[in-house]
Amino acid sequence: MSRRILGITVACVTLFIAAKARAADLPLPRDGWASWQVEAVEGAPDTCCFASWDERAPQPKSCNLDGKERGYGSRDDRKTDAVRVYAKLANGKVQKLRTLAAACPVEAKTPIQQLDSVSTDDSARWLLSLKRTDLDHDDWLHSLAVHRGDLAFNALKDLARADTSSKIREQSLFWLAVMRGTAPGTEEVLVTALNQDKDADVREQAVFALSQLPDERAAAALIKVAENKALDREQRKRALFWLGQSDSTTAQAYLEKVLMGSTAR
Repeated sequence: MSRRILGITVACVTLFIAAKARAADLPLPRDGWASWQVEAVEGAPDTCCFASWDERAPQPKSCNLDGKERGYGSRDDRKTDAVRVYAKLANGKVQKLRTLAAACPVEAKTPIQQLDSVSTDDSARWLLSLKRTDLDHDDWLHSLAVHRGDLAFNALKDLARADTSSKIREQSLFWLAVMRGTAPGTEEVLVTALNQDKDADVREQAVFALSQLPDERAAAALIKVAENKALDREQRKRALFWLGQSDSTTAQAYLEKVLMGSTAR
């Protein structure tokens, strides 16, 4: 074997091993809960459980990981820079997944095995492997969305563009808008889905996702949809609906102009 061929062979084997290492499974137990902490995307909500959603000054309560309720969220616009992923396994298969603010207290019927030194990117790669399981799509997509870094962001964009499941495309669009709304490229993905996705439900979700963009971005994006006569009438009406739900001064001024124009005619 020539030195050149040998060198190419060694390089290929090295790349193969490196790829396998990057895609390696996390050291999860076969049964029970496991948990690990990762960096959260900038602006991630301080997600936890609350005793009541009606209290003016709600206090976090311990989240029951084994409970059936899904009553967790964030209050007072508090943010976190770290989250903890909780995965429950049975016979090596993931049964439940929760991702909460790192400081949120939790409880479970069985001990929670803490995994050390799990990188944010390795955690994101593991989450992507759950696409091939029966786990609720929204659980792992939400978790993926709050992971910091380009790997998670690019994966969400790819899922929104080309995943074979329309439900995954829908939910990916939503989480892109909510967690990555200020990131370059997010709005482009949403608009592309609105114009090109073959599924009507995904196109409708794209309009809703645009309404979830932060600051005045949502109003500006929805106005473009409402004025785009190349789009279906229903899509433009949906954009007007979400503009009507907005507190944005830009949205209110635009709707006032539309109403005045209708009255004049």
